[in-house]
Amino acid sequence: MYVCPNCGAPLEYKFALFCEYCGVFLGKNNDGVGHHSTPSVLIINSRYKYLQNNVERITKNRFVSFKNNCDSYTIESKLFYCNNGELARITIPFWQIKYQNDGRSEKLLMGISSNHPATRMALMIDEDIINLTLHNQENKTVWFVLPMDVLLHLCKARDVEISTDVKIDAKAQYNEFPIFASRFYNAAFDKMKFVYSLNVKMITDE
Repeated sequence: MYVCPNCGAPLEYKFALFCEYCGVFLGKNNDGVGHHSTPSVLIINSRYKYLQNNVERITKNRFVSFKNNCDSYTIESKLFYCNNGELARITIPFWQIKYQNDGRSEKLLMGISSNHPATRMALMIDEDIINLTLHNQENKTVWFVLPMDVLLHLCKARDVEISTDVKIDAKAQYNEFPIFASRFYNAAFDKMKFVYSLNVKMITDE
């Protein structure tokens, strides 16, 4: 049995160790925390200009919603549902990806909505475990910071698992999540990347 290095409570396990008592998260064979670089203002501004130059195309994209409010752009994905391995989707919880950029700062977030708010979320992308940082809560949706390199990793992943303190059906499968992430990346950041994802029919679309 493992104990929390912070408070001494027993640690629970689902592809990573976490403390139900104080919230400490430890990845398998690492600390579970990715070290991600902060983008420069130049990169943020170039992404802002990309949105400016592609307003019409993004607005017509059926997989996202696109808003412009006081020179700030917000792109929000449609909902992602797990599937049960039998060609049926599991409706609770569901996930979204959101990106906001005002030309000076940006936010890339991954949200989870359920009957109860989540307090933690970790991703296992192939063999890598990434603990996402809590950002804020809007009604029943809790948003976590999603680093850009993690989004790209999701787009190219073979296997994805999600660990959270929200109850999830034991049959839940995330095999469609890389396609979902790829659609968002294509809409928000590069219309030349992951074009194949736009033509893939997903269980989550039904």
